[in-house]
Amino acid sequence: MKINHFTKILSAAFFMCFHSVFSMAALPMGSTGENFRFQKTYAAIIAISDYQYSPAGTGGDLNYTDDDARKFYQYLVSPTGGKVAPQNVVLLINQAATKNAILKMLGHVFSKAKENDRVILYYSGHGQPGYIIPSDAHDAKTLISYDSIKRIFKKCRAKTKLCFIDACNSDSIKSPGRKTNSNAAGNKKTNASVVIMVSSQSDQSSVEDSNLKQGAFSYFLLKGLKGEADTDMDKTVTIEELHKYVYFHVKKYTFGKQVPHTFGRFDLDMPVALLN
Repeated sequence: MKINHFTKILSAAFFMCFHSVFSMAALPMGSTGENFRFQKTYAAIIAISDYQYSPAGTGGDLNYTDDDARKFYQYLVSPTGGKVAPQNVVLLINQAATKNAILKMLGHVFSKAKENDRVILYYSGHGQPGYIIPSDAHDAKTLISYDSIKRIFKKCRAKTKLCFIDACNSDSIKSPGRKTNSNAAGNKKTNASVVIMVSSQSDQSSVEDSNLKQGAFSYFLLKGLKGEADTDMDKTVTIEELHKYVYFHVKKYTFGKQVPHTFGRFDLDMPVALLN
């Protein structure tokens, strides 16, 4: 479910199974060259505000998820985001984002990536434990399981895989028994670059806010990538810096009702954004 956080003072909210920026971020969001270990970037951006049906327990349509996706797309193709080639970024929003379309698009986009490329998945929309909710969902068979998404990622040849999910219950993507805390759970030194950053714990809703006109997670994710997470001011945002920034600000903004989580296989000092 997703909360629409209308004002922090009144805490007026409604719940919707929404908005998980399933995103893996490992390297600068669009740089190339031997220093960054990848050549091309392929990205799949999915967001649903307008649902064909009203999935049970979701609260109906959402307000800002499609805007979240467009802003993430604009970031990736901009100089700040590394000028990812537009032809390598697929944007699938609203009623076009059916179950079949999402799975087909993910398989197509990520099959293009070679070993030294990078893939990014961003999702913003309704979610429930173990699943994201496509635009045509109307029963359990029409949901998309996190396991099916992970299988597509596993088949992808790219060494660098980033996943951002802005949705309710999005931490349910992780393997059972994995501990959740305020630190990014990665490896100090590894050749793998797989990062999963989710907007909420497995029993929490995610917030979309009328003041921010975005989901809280997506809002602070983009602000962090654009430089506010660069706490040591070295012109590089690392995954550890990004996680700490998003974790702190989302938790504070939602009064602790929404707590992001980051995990995977990555160096904690792995850069996710380079600043001018």
